[in-house]
Amino acid sequence: MPVSSVVGAEITTIEGLSAEGLTPVQQAWIEHQVPQCGYCQSGMIMAVSALLKANPHPSDDDLAGAITNICRCGTYPRIRAAVRDLAKA
Repeated sequence: MPVSSVVGAEITTIEGLSAEGLTPVQQAWIEHQVPQCGYCQSGMIMAVSALLKANPHPSDDDLAGAITNICRCGTYPRIRAAVRDLAKA
């Protein structure tokens, strides 16, 4: 997305998700051992955080549609497990 298309919009980076430590999504990532190489993690965490804010109980199809980041390690099953646990909470 070009920067010019978000002029005047509020933008949150992964560093801005929480000033008070780990967010529930970040904690779930750790508990489910999602991170491997770390290449996609910032984008995945941001996408899941936005999805859960809009839809606290997403289906696997919702999750697949919301996450367009590519995980080259293939931790998609762990990501789905982490999101399922977050949806239960």
